[in-house]
This record gives sequence, C-alpha cells and structure tokens, in this order.
Amino acid sequence: MALSVKEVSPINTQSQKWIYRPALDLIVGCGAWSLPLLLLAFPLTSEGGLQMSLAFYALTIFFNNPHYFATIYRAYRTREDFSKYKIFTLHLTALLALTAVAAHWSASLVPWLYTVYLTWSPWHYAGQNFGLAMMFARRAEAGTKRGERNALYTASLASYLMLFITFHSNQTTDPFLVSLGLPASPARAAQWFLLAVFLITSVYAFSRLISRAGIRAMIAPLTLFSTQFLWFVLPTVLQIGYGARIPQARYSTGVLAFMHSAQYLWITSYYAKREALVSPQGRWRPLAYFSVLIVGGIALFVPGPWIVSLAFKYDFATSFLVFASLINIHHFILDGAIWKLRDSRIASLLIDTKSATRDAGATLWRWLAGSTVKARALRLTAAVLLIAFAGLDQSKFYLGASDRDVSNLTRASSLNPYDSQLHTRLARAWSMEGNLEARLTELRRAIEINPRNVAAQTSLAQSLIENKRWEEAYRHYEQMIRFITADSSMYFNFGVLASQLERDTEAIDHWKKSVALDNKNMMAHVMLAETYDRNRVYVSAIEHYEQFLLLLTVGVESETPDLESVLGVALKLAENYTLTSQRDRAIQYYEKIISLSEKSGENRYASLAWSRQASLYAEMNQNERAARCYQRALALDARIGDAKIEGADWFNYGDFLKRNRAADRVLFACFLKAEELLKSTGSTESPRATRERENAEKSLGIEASKVRSDLKTALDEALAYKF
Repeated sequence: MALSVKEVSPINTQSQKWIYRPALDLIVGCGAWSLPLLLLAFPLTSEGGLQMSLAFYALTIFFNNPHYFATIYRAYRTREDFSKYKIFTLHLTALLALTAVAAHWSASLVPWLYTVYLTWSPWHYAGQNFGLAMMFARRAEAGTKRGERNALYTASLASYLMLFITFHSNQTTDPFLVSLGLPASPARAAQWFLLAVFLITSVYAFSRLISRAGIRAMIAPLTLFSTQFLWFVLPTVLQIGYGARIPQARYSTGVLAFMHSAQYLWITSYYAKREALVSPQGRWRPLAYFSVLIVGGIALFVPGPWIVSLAFKYDFATSFLVFASLINIHHFILDGAIWKLRDSRIASLLIDTKSATRDAGATLWRWLAGSTVKARALRLTAAVLLIAFAGLDQSKFYLGASDRDVSNLTRASSLNPYDSQLHTRLARAWSMEGNLEARLTELRRAIEINPRNVAAQTSLAQSLIENKRWEEAYRHYEQMIRFITADSSMYFNFGVLASQLERDTEAIDHWKKSVALDNKNMMAHVMLAETYDRNRVYVSAIEHYEQFLLLLTVGVESETPDLESVLGVALKLAENYTLTSQRDRAIQYYEKIISLSEKSGENRYASLAWSRQASLYAEMNQNERAARCYQRALALDARIGDAKIEGADWFNYGDFLKRNRAADRVLFACFLKAEELLKSTGSTESPRATRERENAEKSLGIEASKVRSDLKTALDEALAYKF
C-alpha cells in the first residue's frame, strides 16, 4: 500500500496522533523491529538459517498471504469499488491470468516475470514507508509543505535506486533472474551520489518539520525513515564499502516482505475498522476480517501451483514462481489504484464506471458473503479445503527444506512428485550418503520434470564427468544445451568430453563457441591449440597458443596456470613456428623460454629450448651458434639427471658433428654416451644410437678402446669442439 498526503484524509477523522497505540505503531507500523529481524535473516547456510526459513514460511500464512488478499478484499468487496476500479479488477486480472497460462506454456517468460516482481517489490515497500510517514506527519498536524514532501519523496526514490543498482550490477547465478548488467564503476559512483541525495533531502525535510512541530511529533516519521535506511541504504553501503553481497531473492522475498506485510495489515485493518464503524451496521469484527484474509491468502497462493503441478505433471517450483510473480505484480498495480486513484480527475481518465459488467464481481461477492445455507456451506467447504491445502503445503516445505535428510525428502516427494528442486535436493542428500546411482536417478528425474533446471542439469553433468562416464556425459551435454543457456565453461567441458571420445572436429567446434562467449577462457585456447597441433593445423594452433600467452600478460584473475604449464605452451608455440618455417619467431620464443627457465630454475625446459634452438641454427647453417646451443643443453642435462633427454641430446649433437665432418674420436664418444643413456631408459631411439656408435667405432678402429677407457676426456673434447 502506498499512501500519500491526500490519501490519508478519509481515515484521519480525529486528531489523535497514533493509529492503535504508540508501541505497536512504532514497532510494526513504523518498522522499529527492522534491525533485530534483519540480523536474524542472514544465517544462510547454518541450521539456524534453515529453522529461520521454516519459521518465515509458516508466517506467510498469517502475514504475507493475507496482506495480498487485503487488497483483493478492498477492491472486490462492494459493487462500487469493483466498478470504479474495473480496469484493474477485471481487465488487468484477465490479462495477468492469460500471462500465467503463457508463462506455464513458455518457460522463457518466467525469469522476466520473476525479475519484474523482485525489482518492483522494494519500490512498493519504499512507497508504503513514504506514505505512512506523510500520514503520521499529517496526524501530528505538522503542516507538511510541498517542498518538504518532495524532499522526502526524493529521499525514498534515491534509497530505492541504490538497491536497484545493486540488484542490476551484481553478477547472479540464479537462472530465474535477469540482470541489466550495469557496469561496476559507474554504478558505484551513482550509488554514492544517491546516498548523498538521501541524506541531504532527509535532513532538509526533517529539520524543517521538527523546527515547526517538535521532535516528539516527528517520532513516527523519523522511525519510518530510519526503517527506510535499514531496508535500502545500509545494505548498499555495506556492499559498496565493504564488499558485502546482497542475496536479491532472499532479501526481497524474505524478512523484508514479512515486515512490509505486517505493516500493511496494521494500516489496512485500521482502515477496515474505521469503514465498518461508519457503515449502517456499525460493527467491526476483527476475527472475521482476519479469518477472511488468511483463508483468502491461502486461496491466492497455495492451490494454483499444486493443481497445475499434479494435473499437468508440471514442475511445482516453476509454477510457484509464476503464481507468486503475477500475484505480486497484480498486487502492486491494484494497490496503487485503490489507495491513490481517489482524485476525481484521475479517476475520470482511467476508470470506466458505465460498463454493463460492473455488477458481476460484486454480486458474486455479496452472494458468497451472504447468510444463505448454500453460501455458508460453500464458505465452510472452501475454508476447510484451503486450510487442508495449506497444511499439505507446509508439510511438504518442512519435509523438503533440508538437503541432508533422505527420509524426509522422500516423504516430501511422495506428496508432490513433480517438484524438480525437491528432486535436486534429494540428489544432494543421496550424494552425502555415497549412493551415486540414487543421486543420478534423482537428477534425471528433476530434469525430466523441468529440463530448464540449471542446478540439476549441471550437477548431473558434473557427476558423470567425475565418475569418468564419458559417453553418458557427452550425451547429457547434447540434450542439456538445448534447454539452458550454455556459457563458456559449459562449452569448454563439452569440448573436453568430445576430445576424450576422440571426436576432435566436434571438440574444436565446442571450444570455438567457448572462446566466442569468453575470449579470456585460457584453457579453451590451450585445448584448441593442442588439438589443432595434433591435427597438424599449425597456423590455427599458433593463433591460440599466442592468445593464451597474451592473456597471461594482461593478468586474467580467474585462471593462474603454473610456470611449468606456461613454459610447455611456449615450447609448443616455438615448435609450431618451426614447422611453419617461421624460424626467427621460433628462436625468439626459445630465448624467452631459456631466460624464464634459468631464472626460475626450470632447467629441463631450458635444456629443451637450447637443444631445439641448436637444431634451428643447424638448419640455417649457423654452425657456431648451433654448437654452442647443443653444448649449453648438454651442460644442463648433466645437472638435470634425465637420462632420456641427455641421451637424445648427445645423439643429436653427435649427428650434428657428423654432418660437419668432426673427428671419428669425437663422434664415437657422443654416440657411445647416447647409447648408454638411451639403453638405460629403454628408449626406442637406442638402436639408432647403437648403429651410429658401431659405424664410428669401425671407422675409429683400435683407438676406440682408448676412448672407452677414458670416455670423459673424449666427451669434454666434444663439448669444447669449435668451428
């Protein structure tokens, strides 16, 4: 309910300052209980948080749901009201009913409806606080002037916009929320500006009101604006100043909604009481009034999702979101109409009071509220059924609230087997029990009910991958991306699965989509490069190896590969440059690898780079450089202690010396050393080394035995060989 200065005049029939009594008015009506309740609202993962969630869900029957029906009761109760607000009570209601059908038919509408509801609800709450502040100021006869009213309205708007920016600049993983994606830096600057606006306009307005009416008269409006500060401003300050995150859905629909609902019932019950006392009957029956609101609130929220779910095997969780979003949107619009459209000029523009259908709703309402036997029987039957529905709904929520108790979750599932979120929680419970097959069964059931259940889809994919069920995981990804919006990481995993099944063409396609969505996905670039490399598409491999190394230089925070991985990529990049005859680029990268490796003590990579650089120089007939590179590689090999690498380098050095007609003594020493090392590792290159050693030994003749007896001297001679 959003009251304004004009709007409160019908209930301001006496000069008393308070509505009921000061304590109740301040605590509930003005929100003085906000701080303790907000502090209780944030144990999100503890057992205390679970108990709080159960408590607030139970309270919805007595506060949240009735407050919606209070608006329905107000708009539909009399023929005059029904006709006066027909555009809202009839036409808008019909439109939203059609929207509900469309949303159940096309699930893509649900996130938009839910986002509108969550974005609008804080403004609805802020409007109510502002209206009540103005009401109390008027009751205190403060003589509020237009400038002061406008200042307080501006403060309310500024506080709401602070929260709006927070909601729509935060990154969300909730598939039912659509964020505007406001850029962080401008959003933060705007929030600081709005904070200043809130403080300046509030201080301006209240300083003038207090100077004129006194501090005691302004206790209620001041309390309401402190509530406004706690609800909207403080959470934003904590976020932009200290990095605290606001859980959007929980914040708008949890304790804040409860306090708003209690506040709404507090003021509407007073209004209903005043109306009843001036009616011809002159009777106020609070028990009957609240009973109607409670049962009506149950009728609004509970049966719809249950009936749709059980009758059409539709996902209960999604149906509940559709009903909740549209009932709230209807409430926001209708509430604004019945509490604001009292000015005759506005009513004449927006309300058609001459339609032939004006009596339909009110006539039905009068008959239902009548004293006939049939009407009473119908009311009693409906109330019993609705209370039973509420008990069923509460039982299901209680049993299904935890994700650890398999027994309770199974009971909840038996009450309504078409709840995908319930099956997802049951899957987590089975996971804690160590029952993989039961977990997979529940996840598949959740997906069968609602293929757009992101949590179930991704959990099933993760479980299959973790258990190396590659073929099942691949088939699952094929169907998953048809129903949920795939992000970069999803396409990356899809590519890994395709690669695991040796489907390189498909893997490349998925990884391309991954980098198209997020060009900073370093591992996707590496996987693309390695796959292109393996398939001898060297130019494409170079492109993605280069992109990976470029991302390192700009500092991608999400991924920090270790030095060995970086050196490995650089080595492969240099090899690809070699294979595409870009020798200068290859040498540049080998030199970078050598520099970085020697600084960090990664001698193995330095040795490989020296050796491969030597081969390049040899191909370019720069024999002096080639020899120095081989010699540096061999010197490092002796320190590394890797027989296979050292054996290969001695063989390659010997082959290089042979092509350059070095002495047989030196060649024999190189090939003999290579043979010894390669044989000790069982290398497939050992026979080649043996053949070359035999040829050198045959050419050397009797002197070969001298080299064998003093191999170290001959090897030193080889290492000192100069052109």
